[in-house]
Amino acid sequence: ISGWIPAGLLLFLQLIPAKHISRSMNVLYAVAAVFLSLQLFQVYVQPKFSEPIAIQPPFRGQWIVLQGGRSSLINHHYPLVAQRNALDMLALEDGKHMHGDPQLLESYACFNQPLYVPAGGRVVVVVNDQPDQSIGTSNPRFPVGNHVVIDLGHERFVMLAHLREGSVVVQEGDQVKVGDLVAHCGNSGNTSEPHLHLQIQNRADFFAADLETY
Repeated sequence: ISGWIPAGLLLFLQLIPAKHISRSMNVLYAVAAVFLSLQLFQVYVQPKFSEPIAIQPPFRGQWIVLQGGRSSLINHHYPLVAQRNALDMLALEDGKHMHGDPQLLESYACFNQPLYVPAGGRVVVVVNDQPDQSIGTSNPRFPVGNHVVIDLGHERFVMLAHLREGSVVVQEGDQVKVGDLVAHCGNSGNTSEPHLHLQIQNRADFFAADLETY
């Protein structure tokens, strides 16, 4: 939608005779067209076969991807190497992500939803003591909040973040399998509302200087 509507508008404007040629406007259109073309190319080009990691959904019920994909147009993580392939996901109830008072965490379908192991491995990081942020506040100093990292082997780790305070039921060193309960979804860390942040990364530590995602 963000691509085709501007393209259609530009085509329509070409049908209207211009009184004079604006060089600066033409340059602006050209830059915008190149940027849009590059972004769409990134979205639709398939990743290398060796890059993707197959996991199971870490939730039950109906969820949607709020932020995700290979372009900054559809994924605010994309400009950040350490989060480039991350997903922000929301649960839905009756087709909506929120019912009731928008200031209450309990009004959001994600809040307190159980989350499960998406791929078997060994738990290597557990943070469980970060407070859930009220709506309208966040914690940019510790962006992932409560989170669990599972070592999948071969320098691949899966991280589930923004978990509810005190809800993590696994411990560092535990061997876990697909479908085991991990925690409940919360609103800890740098969040705008309760949601699950999910990513596959090359290091256990989210703050590693050479962190990359897959």
